[in-house]
Amino acid sequence: MESYKYKIREIIRQVINESFEMDEMAYPANFNFEEFKNLKSFTAKINYARQHLLGRVGAGSSRTVFKVDDEKVIKIAMNKLGVEQNLAESEGYKQEFDVIARVFDIDEQDYTWIEMELAKRISEKRFEEIVGISLRMVVEYLKYQRGLPNKFDTNLFGTMDDSDFINELWGFVQDYDYPVPGDFSRINSYGEVLRDGKPTVVVIDFGFSSNVLSAYKDYRNKKKSRYQLAEVKNDVFNPRNSLYLDAWLNVGDEDKESYKEYGLTQTIPRIIEEVKKLQFPLRIYRGISDFGSKEINVINNPEYDNISWSTNKNIAEKFGNNVFTGVVEKMEDINLEYTIYRRILHKPLDENEIVMKDNNFIKNIEKIK
Repeated sequence: MESYKYKIREIIRQVINESFEMDEMAYPANFNFEEFKNLKSFTAKINYARQHLLGRVGAGSSRTVFKVDDEKVIKIAMNKLGVEQNLAESEGYKQEFDVIARVFDIDEQDYTWIEMELAKRISEKRFEEIVGISLRMVVEYLKYQRGLPNKFDTNLFGTMDDSDFINELWGFVQDYDYPVPGDFSRINSYGEVLRDGKPTVVVIDFGFSSNVLSAYKDYRNKKKSRYQLAEVKNDVFNPRNSLYLDAWLNVGDEDKESYKEYGLTQTIPRIIEEVKKLQFPLRIYRGISDFGSKEINVINNPEYDNISWSTNKNIAEKFGNNVFTGVVEKMEDINLEYTIYRRILHKPLDENEIVMKDNNFIKNIEKIK
């Protein structure tokens, strides 16, 4: 049965590649795919992509996404959970749904990477313009269909029934038993592509299936019981704080070798020392991708008020075409626990993150790009 599934997957991928006329030579000339495939660790693959591709376009706790060309991205796993998500997205028979981004190629041996259709980042306003329904109501509809507590407006039943997007999305969620609301409630899970020349919203992050969620919970439970500490103090600078322990477990000891270059066996105490040495007042930066003409409000607009910033301007510029900066006057204004947690979790990316308690604490915010 498993080999039969692989054959189906290969046929579907071949048809997609032929239909979209995808060409592996679209990779930059200095990117050697065979060399990339032969790299053994997660970190080695991420570093190679960072050096040879066209820049990072996204990252989470489990995968990093790099732009290949104007048509494709490659998602690279950072840990075991990222591998599971790549596996979930690579299941070829899911490609029968037009509501998800196209998958062009995968690492069929270890699922450490997956090549996917490039989609433009989208705002909730643009989502509603294309779909004709707000993201909030789409999520409430999915919860209604699953029999979960919801605030769905039943006057919209006719609109939902007439929507190809809604019918496709619900069919996909139902057929493959995806958790609701799950990642479907996040605008970052969607993107804009052209289908027959028409702007279309597609799901670009559909790796967190019910099977992956279950595997993740089992994985975390096993790790927690294995590394359980007799006493866990709640001191924010205590390296044995369970929050930081979770971050360490999340990168996965199954690939500790690949993280040795970052010294992650000593990551927690070292990063805590880095945070202790931060000098205040502290200048921070944030990049936002938005190509509209409207004003971007990073304080009060829920679309832009993410509280994660960076002390590195170059990092902020990689995250968007709009760059904001401001000053944090004292350490008490940042969320120390989550600043340290995020730095541990994303250490291979060296993002120099600062997580604010509230963006209102940032002084003299201005747009510099």
